[in-house]
Amino acid sequence: KKRILSLRGKVLGCFCKPNSCHGDIIVEYLNNTMRPQYYEGKITELGTMDIFVFGSNTEGRHGKGAAKLAKDKFGAIYGQNFGRQGKSFAIVTKDLTKKEHPSIKKSKIVAQILYFYLYAIQNDSYTYYVAYSGKDKNLNGYSNEDMAKMFAINGLLIPDNIVFEKHFLKLIENETTN
Repeated sequence: KKRILSLRGKVLGCFCKPNSCHGDIIVEYLNNTMRPQYYEGKITELGTMDIFVFGSNTEGRHGKGAAKLAKDKFGAIYGQNFGRQGKSFAIVTKDLTKKEHPSIKKSKIVAQILYFYLYAIQNDSYTYYVAYSGKDKNLNGYSNEDMAKMFAINGLLIPDNIVFEKHFLKLIENETTN
């Protein structure tokens, strides 16, 4: 499976053409397993193999923004602040005991993002939709550019089953090319 998936984006040629052949089967498989490169707008629905990734707080209250949506629609558990919960995955980005925000150190958020990337690699039958936008204001106090830097993690290869909002992806790509 991994060898076949490594053919994504490559030109496949075969001496069998124009007759039907094994190459047709490979192309059909790859076309049916391709994941979107980005999404646009707000996430309101998920497919059966999709996971909603959102920013949480230290208390796991899930009361506003993407966290509330995760709780109301995608199985996030009130009181659980990190990790997989139903059809969602939480990353702690805000400490509710602090008055000033941002309140969680970037290094702690990056460590959680690394854990999330490893989780996505180990659970690669799912597609993970990260709920950060390149335009909207974040409730955690970080700018969109700051969050993009954290997700870019010094140019680390992002698993191909993780999908970002179109404008946020552009910010990540800017970080990986600079």
